[in-house]
Amino acid sequence: MSDKKNKGLFFPSIPKDKDYEDYIASLLACGGYYLERGIHCWIDAEELLELDIVSTKFSSNSVDRNLIEIKSGKWGYPEIFKVYGWIKYLEYNKASFIVQKDKDKTDLTKEHCKKFFNIDLVIDKESEDGSCLDDSDLLSTFNMTSNDCEYALLYRIAFGLEAEMFIYLHERVKSFSEAEENNGYLQVEKYYRRINSLSFFCSDEITRIQELISAFHENKNLSGRLSELEATKKFPKEVSRFNDGIFKKLFYQVEDISPIYVSLYIELLAKLELLKTCVLDYFSPKKDDIFNLLQHDALPLNVCMTLRNMDNDKYFYLYPYFWQVFIFLFGGFILKPYESEEYELLSQLTKIPIEEIPKAFSFFDSLFPLKDGKSWFYDKPGTQIKMLQFFPLPLAGTGVFFRAVNYRNKKGLPEVNYMEDLQKQLNDHTVNDMRKWVVLESKFLERGKRFKN
Repeated sequence: MSDKKNKGLFFPSIPKDKDYEDYIASLLACGGYYLERGIHCWIDAEELLELDIVSTKFSSNSVDRNLIEIKSGKWGYPEIFKVYGWIKYLEYNKASFIVQKDKDKTDLTKEHCKKFFNIDLVIDKESEDGSCLDDSDLLSTFNMTSNDCEYALLYRIAFGLEAEMFIYLHERVKSFSEAEENNGYLQVEKYYRRINSLSFFCSDEITRIQELISAFHENKNLSGRLSELEATKKFPKEVSRFNDGIFKKLFYQVEDISPIYVSLYIELLAKLELLKTCVLDYFSPKKDDIFNLLQHDALPLNVCMTLRNMDNDKYFYLYPYFWQVFIFLFGGFILKPYESEEYELLSQLTKIPIEEIPKAFSFFDSLFPLKDGKSWFYDKPGTQIKMLQFFPLPLAGTGVFFRAVNYRNKKGLPEVNYMEDLQKQLNDHTVNDMRKWVVLESKFLERGKRFKN
């Protein structure tokens, strides 16, 4: 994967800078951690801080949140004090500082960082032969084993894809020559900043829920509006549906990259963030405060009822991680002929029992209800695929890779052609669609811009 033709698909064995952040995120995603990444805080136009990763580990009776700073280059006391300041500002109990290079100074040790700053210093240095990174210290710190990391490369592909999609969107923002209010691409970028960064610094979970709901309503049908901009060069304030021609290009022809795939991805992230914040709210120490209860009652009915009835789902606390796995690893779809096997794998990865997985899926319908009681899942015509509606199809390409890896491992033959074998079993358009998703994802990745920004 390192030749010139495939340079966009190349992931260095010793990653640096933003690619190193994705590398660490991919390992943590394998270990059961829900991740928020690339969080920025601005005061006026100046950036106050950037958080690389905030990880959350949910259990039945608690939530463990951790601030993670990552450095592939030089570091020292200033960086340690910076992270310590963030801990105090965010009122977190701890942080992790992950580096590739050990510090020469003997007084700045792992014990020193833990004792005086409550920061876990993690040394992720190169292996003895220099061919890769030795992740043993990281795995030990986060209570993981190398066996947990089987799908780390697939997460890395998905996170690399995300980076390429955001860069592509920003290029469209900068190339737009008309008035700013008509720049729908900028509106999409601002929406992402609002849900991923601005809402993160809300004072508590209920305030963040309110902010996410407000952002959703102000950006309702954003991808549909963007479809009109792509088709007519005009960005309407409201639309009731996608432009038909653009919809066919996006979901049936699937021939080329589009900023609308990025917009759909951001809208999906907004839903995932609201779902996660609702679960966090359940564990909030302010939950039973009278004023807090009144704020809950003022929420939209679907959100209010979801929060009230969360106890009815025994494994609700695992839903944020479950949906992270389903989006980034499974690619937002289920192959119906192999549903039992896929549910079993979902169960193994998320720790939700197989019989409870339908509840985890239906939770999405409860929190984000569609008209006439319809489900977010639909049977894709002409195929044996059950898929999340309006799913950003570039990410579905990772889901195809994921199944190919499992199929080859099961067969014990790395040269097995998964797609050809699947085509022989399914006499319809299933494999044709899956191939389109892989090509679409590759077109984003082959841009290779994430190593140049």
